[in-house]
Amino acid sequence: MISVFDNPGNDNEQINLNETSQQDNFNMSCLNTHSVQDLSNIVNHNIISDEPVETAEIILLRNIYSYIKRLDGRMDRIEKYLVDSSTSPANKQPLDDSFSIFPINDFQNIINIDEKIKNDEQFEKKMINFISTIGGKNIKNFVKRILQRLFTNELSSKCSWTGFRNNFRLENLKIINIMKEIGRINFSYTDVVFEEHLKKKKEIHAMSRRQFQRTILSKNIKPANPLEKDSGCISIEVTTQPKEELSNNFTPVTTLSEDTTKMTVCSDISLSKSNSTSTTVIHTTAECVTDNFASDCYVNDYDNNISLENKLQKLISKYHVSHNFVNELLVILRSEGLKLPKDSRTLLKTPKKHEIISIEPGSYIHIGIEFMITPILTKYFDKIKDTSIVKLSLNIDGLPTTKSSKSNFWPILISFVDIHELSKIVVPVGIYHDKYKKPNSISDFLNPFISEMELLLVSGFQIICDAPAKAFILNVKGHNSYHSCNSCIVEGVFLNNRMAFPDLNSSLRTNISFRNQHDEDYHKGFCPLTKFNTNIIDNVVLEYMHNICLGVVKRLLLFWKKGKKPVRFLNDDISNEISSELICLKAFFPKEFSRSPRSLEELEYWKATEFRSFLLYSGPIVLKGRLKKSLYKHFMILHCAIRLLLSNDTCMAYNDVANDLLRQFVEEYSFLYGEEYITYNVHGLIHIAHFVKIHGPLDKFSAFKFENCLQMIKMSLKNARFPLQDVYNRIIEQKNIEIVEPIASYPILKNEIVYNHVFHPDPTDTLYENANGSVYFEVVKYNAVPFFDNPLVSDIFGDFYVDIFNETDSFLINMCDIKHKCLFFNISDAKAVAITLVWNECIHF
Repeated sequence: MISVFDNPGNDNEQINLNETSQQDNFNMSCLNTHSVQDLSNIVNHNIISDEPVETAEIILLRNIYSYIKRLDGRMDRIEKYLVDSSTSPANKQPLDDSFSIFPINDFQNIINIDEKIKNDEQFEKKMINFISTIGGKNIKNFVKRILQRLFTNELSSKCSWTGFRNNFRLENLKIINIMKEIGRINFSYTDVVFEEHLKKKKEIHAMSRRQFQRTILSKNIKPANPLEKDSGCISIEVTTQPKEELSNNFTPVTTLSEDTTKMTVCSDISLSKSNSTSTTVIHTTAECVTDNFASDCYVNDYDNNISLENKLQKLISKYHVSHNFVNELLVILRSEGLKLPKDSRTLLKTPKKHEIISIEPGSYIHIGIEFMITPILTKYFDKIKDTSIVKLSLNIDGLPTTKSSKSNFWPILISFVDIHELSKIVVPVGIYHDKYKKPNSISDFLNPFISEMELLLVSGFQIICDAPAKAFILNVKGHNSYHSCNSCIVEGVFLNNRMAFPDLNSSLRTNISFRNQHDEDYHKGFCPLTKFNTNIIDNVVLEYMHNICLGVVKRLLLFWKKGKKPVRFLNDDISNEISSELICLKAFFPKEFSRSPRSLEELEYWKATEFRSFLLYSGPIVLKGRLKKSLYKHFMILHCAIRLLLSNDTCMAYNDVANDLLRQFVEEYSFLYGEEYITYNVHGLIHIAHFVKIHGPLDKFSAFKFENCLQMIKMSLKNARFPLQDVYNRIIEQKNIEIVEPIASYPILKNEIVYNHVFHPDPTDTLYENANGSVYFEVVKYNAVPFFDNPLVSDIFGDFYVDIFNETDSFLINMCDIKHKCLFFNISDAKAVAITLVWNECIHF
């Protein structure tokens, strides 16, 4: 017999239907046929052609296919009926009173049942019959159904195969052996397979490093993308040759157009104190690398690899679209024939249950540390697999839900430390809410977090908070009290209705003194963080967003604009000049800056990032010659110290220098502005360098990224009636979005390189491409001198005056040799100021 289902790709084979009809007796169980799906593919392949012919054979074959498809559907319904009937309430009736105890909810009943099986042969037979009636489609389903029938979920969570971590041990139970034997008869598996399905999956904290790697790698195995492109979005066309065929010949990439973007970089700036008279300041351009290019290239490749549902999930989550709108949109999309869910909750996988804990006077929901960080570690495992310990930073802060009420959130946020790929990721692991105030008890508030963290913590972590939140979680006096400094035992002095801390030489607090509560005037009660084996004094940091940017720098600007006459600007015209200069500098700020400079008229509305850019970049330029010399020199002390502590190159090598500068700044502060203004924030400057020595540059333990996350939480709130549940739903919806890595294809460059606008187009610059695929810039070299020499020579951190008219002939420089990216401010027709970006270590050209 020739099967009509065999060899579907052979068009030359003749199908003999008459011969098939002559076989009167054959065993159907021995007939090897294809599945219905394979048959469908065969029919489509062999029958549907460019010139279909309706022959008798094709009609018969189509009828056979339809008939088998109906039979297959009926078999599926019969199988489902048999499975459902085996688990129907009638089959779940206990055989006698002894079986009414199932599902078991405590360990003693397990022991009693197991002893009864061993001692009563009749009961053992009934147990075998009882387990046999539960059934299952396969070994995995069989084990799952029986465990659900025998044990409650709460009890199952406290059991494991080997009794790991004091769990109840299942390995030697008689009832488990019965279950194993019945499964072996029905499904023919080995003991190893059975144990694998029965064992409780380990939590991340309980895994060895090797087991964790295996688990992550098994999740990362994905089929190769069939949509691999042969060419990318870059419009540059060059031929990439093997390394052995390198050529020294350079050719211009293409003719520059008006769409060219310009970037300013600084090459190999010396970190010595020598008065260098020249440096390389490079004007470069990169063609066809505009914002549109970056967006198009990224989105198109990215969208090709994800489903429509996932695209919608990302879109809804990104723009915080209401569920009512999504429901209406789904109706429209479904009417166009798209296979999508009917409801937004199904699309977004909105959770149905919320495990809310009552914490006076409000409520709390614990999301979980492992629950939130496991998908992140899975996604970036290839990049962090050589990291032995993952360091975390913790942030706790209050967040008002609306402007018209006292309703507030207190989220617990965590982030990653010392892992570049994860440095900007912030995830919430717990949220408290109340209509009026924060939690009464810090111990109750932190208890769920600490209970989980104790399992994960190996050494220490950073705790990043503003002053009120820090006092709250440490359970100590607030920042306006006499004994409020978290680093030393200084006692405040109440001067002119202000709490001041003029003493700079008080003894430092230690981890032992904090744990033993030696300073009774400082502690209010027990601190739950003492449960961790970590140095609390060193790890509860002073972070510079609140302490310096919003604290010290904002206060200085208010002094100069609205303060007393000795420290105020000489007249309003100077204030207006500074405002005009700040607005003019807006054109020179690249897109690394989230906010452009604003006028001093809007000083009350400035954000922390604006105070930061004023301190580090625009302030030294716009204040020079417009502020009293003594005040300007004092400001430059703070500028130099913070610049040193922000850079990876200088934060350790010049740590003692920065510490001396900050102490000098605080000492002179009392003479210039008054002793009563040495407040908590100003006093804290003398301890900043100590935390940098422990944790690295200031940006590694700042609160900027946490503040961004707080705003996202606030923006996601839609339901004012149930705010805690609503925010939890949004967090879980965001987590449920499938993580898909963008697959970008570039013909020249191995890694994606995105250039942002820094200057307006300049058609005089050229980008070159070498035969080996390296990118070169055509640059010119200017003479440069340090921008200032007091209190330090500015070439230490890369600030220069540049003579624009005095330039060398152009030459080529490899993009890999670029060390820093700079701001380039034109201050006159002949001169400019080049200031190195302090976070240039994070920029990869």
